[in-house]
Amino acid sequence: MLEKGFSKGILKKNGSKRCPYILTVEKYTYRLDPINLNDFFKSNDVPEKVWVQYSSLKMANRCPDGRPVSIREIKIRNE
Repeated sequence: MLEKGFSKGILKKNGSKRCPYILTVEKYTYRLDPINLNDFFKSNDVPEKVWVQYSSLKMANRCPDGRPVSIREIKIRNE
């Protein structure tokens, strides 16, 4: 999947209603706020390990826990 432009990511629940999930990707240390995650998964079906392609957004942060990004494509990672 890396050769197809995906990053290895982990989604974790966050305590904030403004950004309910935080995405971390393997090659970076900062935390990301996937603003359109509900376009791909229902709130109770969000996997922890994913392959993800995303774009940075030029918008104000919804919460202090992560930088906003838009998910272009996401797949469940089975490893």
